[in-house]
Amino acid sequence: MEESEIKKSKVLIVDDDEQLRELHAAMFRGAGFDVATAVNGEEGWKKVSEGAIPPDVVLTGIRMPKMTGLDLFQKMRSDPKFKTIPVAMYSHQGMEEHQKMAQSLGVDRYIVRAQTPPGEVVEIIREMLGAVRSFRVAFDRGRFDGIDLAKFLDRANKTHFADSVAQSLFLVIEPTSPEGTYRIRLETKE
Repeated sequence: MEESEIKKSKVLIVDDDEQLRELHAAMFRGAGFDVATAVNGEEGWKKVSEGAIPPDVVLTGIRMPKMTGLDLFQKMRSDPKFKTIPVAMYSHQGMEEHQKMAQSLGVDRYIVRAQTPPGEVVEIIREMLGAVRSFRVAFDRGRFDGIDLAKFLDRANKTHFADSVAQSLFLVIEPTSPEGTYRIRLETKE
C-alpha cells in the first residue's frame, strides 16, 4: 500500500475514555489518517453502518456502556457489508479473559494499553491495513534448529519456550520507524 493510500485511510476509534480516545485520534491524525470517533459501541455501530464511507479499520475498547467493543465486533462480523473491516481491540487492564474472548471471536488484533504506547498502536493499524509487511519464520519443535532456538532464548532471556507445549515457534520480523530498523518477537502456536 502506498504512503498516499495510508493518508486516505479512515480509522474509527471507539472508547468511552475521552482522554484516551482523543490521544489516539491526535496520533492518527498526525500520521495522516482520516479519523472518526465514538464514545461507545452503539455509537460506533451507527458510524460504521450509517456512514457514507465505512472506516477502513476500527480500533475499539472492550468495556463500555450501551454496547461493548466485543458486541460491536460481533455485530460487524454478522453484517456482510462490514464483516471484512479489520478490528483492533484494546484493553485498559489487559485481562486474560478479555484476550481469550477476543481471540475466540476472531478479533484481528488484541492490544494491551499498558504495554503499547499510542505511537505503536498507529504502527499496528498500519500493519493491519497492509502498509507494513511482516514475516514469520517457523521453527518446528521436533527439529534440531527449533530445539536449539528455544534453549538459547531460555538461557539468554530467562524465558520458558523449551518447556512450552507449543509445537511451533515463530520468529516474527516487522519493519518499524525509522527505516532500516525492525521489531522481532517470538510467538508460539499450539
